[in-house]
Amino acid sequence: IWDMISTTSAHDEESDDSSQEEVTYALKHLHPQMTEKQRDFTASAIDLVLEAKILAHLDHPNIVKLFGVTKGSISTVFCGNGYFLLLDRLYGTLEDKIQEWISSEMIANVTTQTRRTSLSGNQPARRYSNAGGASSGRGGNDGATAPADGAMTYKERCKLVDERIQSVGLDVARGMEYLHQHRIVFRDLKPSNVGFTAKGTVRIFDFGLAKEIIDSKRRLTGNTGSLRYMAPEVNRREHYGLSADVYSYGIMLWEMCCLKKPFKGMTKEEHATLVIHKGFRPKISSVPGSDDLKQLIQVCWSAEAPERPTFREIRRALTTDLATKKKLEEEERERKMAQQSAPSKLIMRLRRQHRGTTNGTYRKSAPKKGNFQLPFS
Repeated sequence: IWDMISTTSAHDEESDDSSQEEVTYALKHLHPQMTEKQRDFTASAIDLVLEAKILAHLDHPNIVKLFGVTKGSISTVFCGNGYFLLLDRLYGTLEDKIQEWISSEMIANVTTQTRRTSLSGNQPARRYSNAGGASSGRGGNDGATAPADGAMTYKERCKLVDERIQSVGLDVARGMEYLHQHRIVFRDLKPSNVGFTAKGTVRIFDFGLAKEIIDSKRRLTGNTGSLRYMAPEVNRREHYGLSADVYSYGIMLWEMCCLKKPFKGMTKEEHATLVIHKGFRPKISSVPGSDDLKQLIQVCWSAEAPERPTFREIRRALTTDLATKKKLEEEERERKMAQQSAPSKLIMRLRRQHRGTTNGTYRKSAPKKGNFQLPFS
Protein backbone atom coordinates (compact mmCIF):
# COMPACT_ATOMS: atom_id res chain seq x y z
CA ILE A 1 0.00 0.00 0.00
CA TRP A 2 0.97 3.64 -0.40
CA ASP A 3 1.26 6.39 2.21
CA MET A 4 2.55 9.95 1.95
CA ILE A 5 5.20 11.66 4.04
CA SER A 6 6.34 15.28 3.94
CA THR A 7 9.78 16.56 4.85
CA THR A 8 11.89 19.65 4.34
CA SER A 9 14.35 19.46 1.47
CA ALA A 10 17.09 21.88 0.47
CA HIS A 11 16.35 21.38 -3.19
CA ASP A 12 13.52 19.93 -5.21
CA GLU A 13 14.90 18.18 -8.29
CA GLU A 14 12.11 19.60 -10.45
CA SER A 15 12.30 23.14 -9.10
CA ASP A 16 14.58 26.03 -10.01
CA ASP A 17 14.29 27.35 -6.47
CA SER A 18 17.20 26.16 -4.32
CA SER A 19 15.64 27.43 -1.09
CA GLN A 20 14.27 25.05 1.52
CA GLU A 21 10.78 23.76 0.86
CA GLU A 22 8.49 20.96 1.88
CA VAL A 23 8.67 17.91 -0.36
CA THR A 24 6.20 15.03 -0.27
CA TYR A 25 7.37 11.47 -0.82
CA ALA A 26 5.48 8.21 -1.20
CA LEU A 27 5.94 5.28 1.18
CA LYS A 28 5.36 1.84 -0.28
CA HIS A 29 4.95 -0.96 2.23
CA LEU A 30 2.94 -4.10 2.83
CA HIS A 31 -0.50 -3.95 4.36
CA PRO A 32 -0.54 -5.42 7.90
CA GLN A 33 -3.51 -7.61 7.03
CA MET A 34 -1.38 -9.47 4.47
CA THR A 35 0.36 -11.29 7.33
CA GLU A 36 -2.82 -13.33 7.72
CA LYS A 37 -2.06 -15.14 4.46
CA GLN A 38 1.53 -16.35 4.77
CA ARG A 39 1.92 -17.38 1.13
CA ASP A 40 0.68 -14.10 -0.29
CA PHE A 41 2.66 -12.14 2.28
CA THR A 42 5.87 -13.98 1.42
CA ALA A 43 5.47 -13.38 -2.32
CA SER A 44 4.66 -9.69 -1.81
CA ALA A 45 7.57 -9.22 0.58
CA ILE A 46 10.00 -10.72 -1.90
CA ASP A 47 8.58 -8.49 -4.67
CA LEU A 48 9.03 -5.41 -2.48
CA VAL A 49 12.66 -6.20 -1.71
CA LEU A 50 13.45 -7.05 -5.35
CA GLU A 51 11.76 -3.83 -6.45
CA ALA A 52 14.08 -1.85 -4.19
CA LYS A 53 17.08 -3.74 -5.55
CA ILE A 54 16.14 -2.90 -9.16
CA LEU A 55 15.23 0.74 -8.56
CA ALA A 56 18.45 1.36 -6.63
CA HIS A 57 20.40 1.00 -9.89
CA LEU A 58 18.09 3.05 -12.13
CA ASP A 59 18.24 6.76 -12.87
CA HIS A 60 16.04 8.11 -15.66
CA PRO A 61 13.56 11.02 -15.89
CA ASN A 62 10.72 8.66 -16.83
CA ILE A 63 11.35 6.03 -14.14
CA VAL A 64 10.07 6.47 -10.58
CA LYS A 65 12.89 7.53 -8.26
CA LEU A 66 13.88 5.57 -5.18
CA PHE A 67 15.11 7.88 -2.41
CA GLY A 68 15.71 5.28 0.29
CA VAL A 69 14.75 2.05 2.03
CA THR A 70 14.73 0.98 5.65
CA LYS A 71 17.74 -0.92 6.93
CA GLY A 72 17.66 -4.66 7.04
CA SER A 73 17.01 -7.57 4.70
CA ILE A 74 14.02 -9.57 3.61
CA SER A 75 13.80 -11.02 7.13
CA THR A 76 13.02 -7.49 8.31
CA VAL A 77 9.74 -7.68 6.45
CA PHE A 78 8.74 -10.99 8.01
CA CYS A 79 9.53 -9.73 11.48
CA GLY A 80 7.12 -6.85 10.99
CA ASN A 81 9.74 -4.18 11.51
CA GLY A 82 8.20 -1.83 8.97
CA TYR A 83 10.20 -2.38 5.81
CA PHE A 84 9.24 0.26 3.23
CA LEU A 85 10.45 2.14 0.14
CA LEU A 86 10.71 5.93 -0.06
CA LEU A 87 9.69 6.93 -3.58
CA ASP A 88 8.54 9.79 -5.77
CA ARG A 89 5.14 11.23 -4.89
CA LEU A 90 3.02 10.88 -8.02
CA TYR A 91 -0.13 12.83 -8.77
CA GLY A 92 -2.45 10.65 -10.76
CA THR A 93 -1.90 7.91 -13.34
CA LEU A 94 -2.33 7.55 -17.08
CA GLU A 95 -5.58 5.76 -16.29
CA ASP A 96 -6.79 8.98 -14.63
CA LYS A 97 -5.44 11.03 -17.52
CA ILE A 98 -7.38 8.97 -20.06
CA GLN A 99 -10.57 9.74 -18.16
CA GLU A 100 -9.66 13.44 -18.30
CA TRP A 101 -9.13 13.17 -22.06
CA ILE A 102 -12.52 11.50 -22.46
CA SER A 103 -14.19 14.32 -20.52
CA SER A 104 -12.33 16.93 -22.57
CA GLU A 105 -13.47 15.33 -25.82
CA MET A 106 -17.06 15.29 -24.61
CA ILE A 107 -16.85 19.01 -23.79
CA ALA A 108 -15.22 19.72 -27.15
CA ASN A 109 -17.98 17.81 -28.94
CA VAL A 110 -20.67 19.84 -27.15
CA THR A 111 -18.84 23.08 -28.00
CA THR A 112 -18.53 22.03 -31.66
CA GLN A 113 -22.19 21.09 -31.81
CA THR A 114 -23.22 24.46 -30.37
CA ARG A 115 -21.04 26.32 -32.87
CA ARG A 116 -22.33 24.34 -35.85
CA THR A 117 -25.95 24.73 -34.76
CA SER A 118 -25.44 28.49 -34.46
CA LEU A 119 -23.86 28.74 -37.92
CA SER A 120 -26.59 26.66 -39.54
CA GLY A 121 -29.40 28.81 -38.21
CA ASN A 122 -30.37 26.40 -35.42
CA GLN A 123 -31.04 23.66 -37.95
CA PRO A 124 -29.33 20.45 -36.78
CA ALA A 125 -27.57 18.43 -39.43
CA ARG A 126 -29.45 15.42 -40.76
CA ARG A 127 -28.07 12.06 -39.83
CA TYR A 128 -27.76 9.06 -42.06
CA SER A 129 -27.12 5.48 -41.08
CA ASN A 130 -24.51 3.55 -43.04
CA ALA A 131 -24.52 -0.14 -43.75
CA GLY A 132 -22.91 -0.91 -40.43
CA GLY A 133 -25.53 1.04 -38.52
CA ALA A 134 -23.11 3.79 -37.50
CA SER A 135 -24.49 7.28 -37.69
CA SER A 136 -22.70 9.98 -39.64
CA GLY A 137 -23.33 13.42 -41.06
CA ARG A 138 -23.54 14.26 -44.75
CA GLY A 139 -20.26 14.98 -46.51
CA GLY A 140 -16.62 13.97 -46.23
CA ASN A 141 -14.16 14.32 -43.42
CA ASP A 142 -10.57 14.37 -44.67
CA GLY A 143 -11.08 11.00 -46.28
CA ALA A 144 -12.72 9.49 -43.22
CA THR A 145 -16.33 9.04 -42.18
CA ALA A 146 -17.95 12.35 -41.31
CA PRO A 147 -18.50 12.85 -37.58
CA ALA A 148 -21.92 12.54 -36.02
CA ASP A 149 -23.75 15.70 -35.00
CA GLY A 150 -21.51 17.79 -32.80
CA ALA A 151 -18.51 15.46 -33.03
CA MET A 152 -15.06 16.79 -33.73
CA THR A 153 -13.65 16.25 -37.19
CA TYR A 154 -11.21 13.46 -37.89
CA LYS A 155 -8.44 16.01 -38.34
CA GLU A 156 -9.16 17.53 -34.93
CA ARG A 157 -9.06 14.11 -33.27
CA CYS A 158 -5.75 13.33 -34.99
CA LYS A 159 -4.34 16.54 -33.56
CA LEU A 160 -5.33 15.49 -30.04
CA VAL A 161 -3.77 12.05 -30.52
CA ASP A 162 -0.50 13.67 -31.58
CA GLU A 163 -0.54 15.79 -28.42
CA ARG A 164 -1.06 12.70 -26.25
CA ILE A 165 1.79 10.85 -27.92
CA GLN A 166 4.03 13.90 -27.62
CA SER A 167 3.28 14.45 -23.92
CA VAL A 168 2.95 10.85 -22.71
CA GLY A 169 3.53 8.15 -25.32
CA LEU A 170 7.06 9.21 -26.21
CA ASP A 171 8.15 9.50 -22.58
CA VAL A 172 6.85 6.02 -21.78
CA ALA A 173 8.81 4.70 -24.76
CA ARG A 174 11.93 6.50 -23.52
CA GLY A 175 11.55 5.03 -20.04
CA MET A 176 11.00 1.54 -21.40
CA GLU A 177 13.97 1.91 -23.75
CA TYR A 178 16.14 2.71 -20.74
CA LEU A 179 14.85 -0.35 -18.85
CA HIS A 180 15.52 -2.66 -21.78
CA GLN A 181 19.02 -1.25 -22.16
CA HIS A 182 19.58 -2.57 -18.63
CA ARG A 183 17.98 -5.92 -19.58
CA ILE A 184 14.99 -5.35 -17.31
CA VAL A 185 11.59 -6.62 -18.45
CA PHE A 186 8.79 -4.70 -16.70
CA ARG A 187 6.03 -7.30 -17.24
CA ASP A 188 3.14 -5.10 -16.12
CA LEU A 189 3.04 -2.07 -18.42
CA LYS A 190 -0.45 -0.54 -18.31
CA PRO A 191 -2.05 2.90 -17.75
CA SER A 192 -2.38 2.42 -13.99
CA ASN A 193 1.40 1.90 -13.72
CA VAL A 194 2.28 5.14 -15.50
CA GLY A 195 2.15 8.16 -13.22
CA PHE A 196 2.89 11.88 -13.25
CA THR A 197 4.87 14.16 -10.97
CA ALA A 198 3.55 17.53 -9.81
CA LYS A 199 5.17 19.07 -12.89
CA GLY A 200 3.55 16.54 -15.21
CA THR A 201 6.66 14.46 -15.88
CA VAL A 202 5.87 10.86 -16.84
CA ARG A 203 7.09 8.22 -14.41
CA ILE A 204 6.80 4.45 -14.89
CA PHE A 205 6.28 2.93 -11.44
CA ASP A 206 5.40 -0.24 -9.53
CA PHE A 207 8.34 -2.52 -10.28
CA GLY A 208 6.98 -5.37 -8.20
CA LEU A 209 6.91 -7.71 -11.23
CA ALA A 210 10.01 -6.35 -12.99
CA LYS A 211 12.79 -8.83 -13.64
CA GLU A 212 16.38 -8.48 -14.73
CA ILE A 213 17.21 -10.91 -17.53
CA ILE A 214 20.66 -12.26 -16.73
CA ASP A 215 20.41 -15.45 -18.79
CA SER A 216 18.28 -15.10 -21.93
CA LYS A 217 17.86 -18.89 -22.07
CA ARG A 218 16.33 -19.04 -18.61
CA ARG A 219 12.55 -19.32 -18.66
CA LEU A 220 10.69 -16.55 -16.81
CA THR A 221 7.51 -17.08 -14.78
CA GLY A 222 4.49 -17.31 -17.06
CA ASN A 223 1.06 -15.69 -16.79
CA THR A 224 2.60 -12.66 -15.07
CA GLY A 225 1.01 -9.21 -15.25
CA SER A 226 -2.45 -7.93 -16.18
CA LEU A 227 -4.42 -10.07 -18.63
CA ARG A 228 -5.68 -7.17 -20.76
CA TYR A 229 -2.11 -6.06 -21.58
CA MET A 230 -0.33 -9.41 -21.29
CA ALA A 231 1.57 -10.75 -24.30
CA PRO A 232 0.21 -14.06 -25.65
CA GLU A 233 3.47 -15.94 -25.01
CA VAL A 234 3.43 -14.82 -21.37
CA ASN A 235 -0.15 -16.00 -20.94
CA ARG A 236 0.70 -19.35 -22.55
CA ARG A 237 3.66 -19.73 -20.16
CA GLU A 238 6.08 -19.96 -23.06
CA HIS A 239 9.59 -18.55 -23.24
CA TYR A 240 9.50 -14.75 -23.47
CA GLY A 241 11.74 -11.73 -23.09
CA LEU A 242 11.84 -7.96 -23.48
CA SER A 243 9.44 -7.95 -26.43
CA ALA A 244 6.59 -8.88 -24.04
CA ASP A 245 6.65 -5.25 -22.85
CA VAL A 246 6.35 -4.05 -26.45
CA TYR A 247 3.06 -5.93 -26.84
CA SER A 248 1.75 -4.24 -23.68
CA TYR A 249 2.83 -0.86 -25.02
CA GLY A 250 1.00 -1.45 -28.30
CA ILE A 251 -2.26 -2.22 -26.50
CA MET A 252 -1.79 0.79 -24.23
CA LEU A 253 -0.97 3.08 -27.17
CA TRP A 254 -4.21 2.03 -28.88
CA GLU A 255 -6.09 2.87 -25.69
CA MET A 256 -4.45 6.31 -25.54
CA CYS A 257 -5.46 7.01 -29.14
CA CYS A 258 -9.02 5.68 -29.04
CA LEU A 259 -9.87 6.39 -25.39
CA LYS A 260 -11.49 2.97 -25.11
CA LYS A 261 -10.70 -0.05 -22.97
CA PRO A 262 -9.19 -2.79 -25.14
CA PHE A 263 -11.07 -6.10 -25.07
CA LYS A 264 -13.77 -4.56 -22.89
CA GLY A 265 -16.50 -6.97 -21.88
CA MET A 266 -14.49 -10.11 -22.64
CA THR A 267 -14.44 -12.93 -20.13
CA LYS A 268 -11.15 -14.67 -19.33
CA GLU A 269 -12.24 -17.61 -21.44
CA GLU A 270 -13.14 -15.41 -24.41
CA HIS A 271 -9.86 -13.52 -24.06
CA ALA A 272 -7.89 -16.78 -24.05
CA THR A 273 -9.69 -18.08 -27.12
CA LEU A 274 -9.88 -14.94 -29.23
CA VAL A 275 -6.83 -12.87 -28.22
CA ILE A 276 -4.27 -15.41 -27.05
CA HIS A 277 -4.92 -18.21 -29.52
CA LYS A 278 -6.71 -16.62 -32.50
CA GLY A 279 -4.87 -13.30 -32.65
CA PHE A 280 -7.86 -11.01 -32.16
CA ARG A 281 -6.85 -7.36 -31.62
CA PRO A 282 -8.66 -4.03 -31.10
CA LYS A 283 -10.01 -2.33 -34.22
CA ILE A 284 -7.07 -0.50 -35.77
CA SER A 285 -9.30 1.63 -38.00
CA SER A 286 -10.60 3.30 -34.82
CA VAL A 287 -7.22 5.00 -34.37
CA PRO A 288 -7.38 8.65 -35.49
CA GLY A 289 -3.89 9.02 -36.90
CA SER A 290 -1.51 8.41 -39.75
CA ASP A 291 -1.03 5.07 -41.48
CA ASP A 292 2.47 4.96 -39.99
CA LEU A 293 1.04 5.21 -36.48
CA LYS A 294 -1.48 2.46 -37.15
CA GLN A 295 1.19 0.20 -38.61
CA LEU A 296 3.41 0.81 -35.59
CA ILE A 297 0.64 -0.20 -33.19
CA GLN A 298 -0.05 -3.34 -35.21
CA VAL A 299 3.57 -4.46 -35.31
CA CYS A 300 3.88 -3.79 -31.55
CA TRP A 301 1.05 -6.18 -30.71
CA SER A 302 2.10 -8.80 -33.23
CA ALA A 303 1.46 -12.37 -32.11
CA GLU A 304 5.03 -13.20 -33.15
CA ALA A 305 7.46 -11.76 -30.60
CA PRO A 306 10.44 -11.51 -33.03
CA GLU A 307 8.37 -9.24 -35.32
CA ARG A 308 7.89 -6.60 -32.64
CA PRO A 309 10.16 -3.53 -32.72
CA THR A 310 12.46 -2.46 -29.93
CA PHE A 311 11.58 0.59 -27.85
CA ARG A 312 14.41 2.46 -29.54
CA GLU A 313 12.73 1.81 -32.89
CA ILE A 314 9.36 2.79 -31.42
CA ARG A 315 10.73 6.07 -30.08
CA ARG A 316 12.33 6.90 -33.41
CA ALA A 317 9.20 6.00 -35.36
CA LEU A 318 6.97 8.18 -33.16
CA THR A 319 9.45 11.07 -33.29
CA THR A 320 9.65 10.87 -37.09
CA ASP A 321 5.87 10.66 -37.44
CA LEU A 322 5.32 13.71 -35.24
CA ALA A 323 8.07 15.68 -37.01
CA THR A 324 6.59 14.88 -40.42
CA LYS A 325 3.14 16.03 -39.33
CA LYS A 326 4.56 19.23 -37.84
CA LYS A 327 6.39 20.01 -41.09
CA LEU A 328 3.23 19.45 -43.14
CA GLU A 329 1.25 21.69 -40.79
CA GLU A 330 3.84 24.46 -41.12
CA GLU A 331 3.80 24.18 -44.92
CA GLU A 332 0.01 24.30 -44.94
CA ARG A 333 0.02 27.33 -42.65
CA GLU A 334 2.54 29.13 -44.86
CA ARG A 335 0.50 28.32 -47.97
CA LYS A 336 -2.66 29.75 -46.43
CA MET A 337 -0.83 32.87 -45.30
CA ALA A 338 0.55 33.34 -48.80
CA GLN A 339 -2.92 32.99 -50.28
CA GLN A 340 -4.35 35.53 -47.86
CA SER A 341 -1.56 38.09 -48.36
CA ALA A 342 -1.18 37.86 -52.15
CA PRO A 343 -3.86 39.82 -54.10
CA SER A 344 -5.65 37.90 -56.78
CA LYS A 345 -4.95 38.42 -60.47
CA LEU A 346 -8.33 40.12 -60.86
CA ILE A 347 -7.55 42.66 -58.14
CA MET A 348 -4.16 43.35 -59.70
CA ARG A 349 -5.77 43.89 -63.13
CA LEU A 350 -8.35 46.24 -61.68
CA ARG A 351 -5.64 48.25 -59.95
CA ARG A 352 -3.68 48.58 -63.20
CA GLN A 353 -6.79 49.70 -65.05
CA HIS A 354 -7.59 52.15 -62.29
CA ARG A 355 -4.13 53.67 -62.74
CA GLY A 356 -4.89 54.05 -66.43
CA THR A 357 -2.75 51.25 -67.68
CA THR A 358 -3.44 48.22 -69.83
CA ASN A 359 -0.84 45.48 -69.97
CA GLY A 360 1.80 47.92 -68.79
CA THR A 361 1.13 50.73 -71.42
CA TYR A 362 -0.61 54.06 -70.82
CA ARG A 363 -3.87 54.95 -72.56
CA LYS A 364 -3.37 57.51 -75.32
CA SER A 365 -6.43 59.53 -74.40
CA ALA A 366 -8.56 60.04 -71.34
CA PRO A 367 -12.29 59.27 -71.48
CA LYS A 368 -14.43 62.17 -72.74
CA LYS A 369 -16.11 64.39 -70.19
CA GLY A 370 -19.59 63.21 -69.31
CA ASN A 371 -18.91 59.77 -70.72
CA PHE A 372 -16.86 58.36 -67.84
CA GLN A 373 -16.97 54.64 -67.19
CA LEU A 374 -15.58 52.65 -64.30
CA PRO A 375 -12.35 50.91 -65.30
CA PHE A 376 -13.84 47.48 -64.64
CA SER A 377 -17.16 48.06 -66.45
